[in-house]
Amino acid sequence: MKAVVCKDCGYSFEIKESGKYFCPNCSKEVMFIKFEAFCGAKPNELYEIN
Repeated sequence: MKAVVCKDCGYSFEIKESGKYFCPNCSKEVMFIKFEAFCGAKPNELYEIN
């Protein structure tokens, strides 16, 4: 599974590259982080504890 996830609210959709996209939940353009599951990928900044 490959998707990007909104760093603010967690909204996700299938696209292959990280970057800024319009988030319908936040109603603004925000940074989306690449998320890969079930492929042996290592965690990225989406998993950082604040």
